[in-house]
Amino acid sequence: MPRKFYTLQMLRGFAALSVCWAHFLSIKIEIKPIFATIYMFSGPFVRYGVDLFFVISGFVIALNVLENHEKASFKEGLKFLIKRIFRIYPLFWVTMIFIIILFHCNGIKTAGLHKIENISHFFLLTTDMPLQNAAWTLPFEQYFYLVMFCFICLFPRKSLLPFFIIWAILHLIILYAYVEHWIHHVPFFLGDNQIFNFFFGLCVAYIFFKIKKHTVMDKYIALCLGILIGGTGFIFTYKKLYGLHFNEWANLFYNGLSPALILYGCIGLEMSNHIQVANLLKKLGDVSYSIYLWHCPILYIFITFYQLRFFSNATYPFLQIAVELILVLIVSFYSYNWIERPFIHLSNRIVRKWL
Repeated sequence: MPRKFYTLQMLRGFAALSVCWAHFLSIKIEIKPIFATIYMFSGPFVRYGVDLFFVISGFVIALNVLENHEKASFKEGLKFLIKRIFRIYPLFWVTMIFIIILFHCNGIKTAGLHKIENISHFFLLTTDMPLQNAAWTLPFEQYFYLVMFCFICLFPRKSLLPFFIIWAILHLIILYAYVEHWIHHVPFFLGDNQIFNFFFGLCVAYIFFKIKKHTVMDKYIALCLGILIGGTGFIFTYKKLYGLHFNEWANLFYNGLSPALILYGCIGLEMSNHIQVANLLKKLGDVSYSIYLWHCPILYIFITFYQLRFFSNATYPFLQIAVELILVLIVSFYSYNWIERPFIHLSNRIVRKWL
């Protein structure tokens, strides 16, 4: 089994760009009706992109554990946690500091600057993320990493699926009680059904790890079914934005199961050499985390220009969006090579030297 799946990288790039595109549109909706319509149409892609990120994360982390951690080991768990910390925090801190400096230098006042005095924001202990709005998903990632750390420390590889089935059932019970108002206060990671997307990705990883002989037809079926379910969810979510009722639990089916099936189909077809991924899409996957975190600071730069009246938000809006996207891609490629990769290598050296 290859160490890097290029279809997975492609899907990561799609997820990052879908979120980026929708956020850039969001500041244009008051200019012309067409932007409000496009933004409304793009809305479901944002939710789908975030859920896809979670499914991919569950797959990658679970497959790593299945392939490399046969027995319970605190040492191995600590190695895993250190690598995850160095993967998430450095770039997040850099983007946060950049935003703070940007706002202070331009004398722009915002309630977010006062909120960040709370240390919980810098250590991703809350989903209420001022300024770096895209980072609200990272506390969920961090929670999943901590659960996986506990598993690696306490249980052997063969217990992975039973452990997380129990984990998912407990989450489901607590979440149902919270939704039905039987309990009124729960931590953020217990009150959101998006946490189950990690479990979907984990199940895909478990299937690929346990089943060594794969057919092609089931991958095509899974891919088509995933697209069909996701498309159906897109239609219902789009209608919900116009006031129609759409059960939130259904999002778990449409936006959780769908990307899991697509992920299963794409990776399986890649392993069978039925899918080839262009080099550009591979690179987009590499820089997807940078795209995801840098698009908010880039957006704030343009908002700052509007507030300081350097130019109008209504001046060639489509061209502005194109420039913003290109700028995000350029910054993200440099960010990956100058920030992400050095810290990844640093975490590997720390783990080899000290553990």
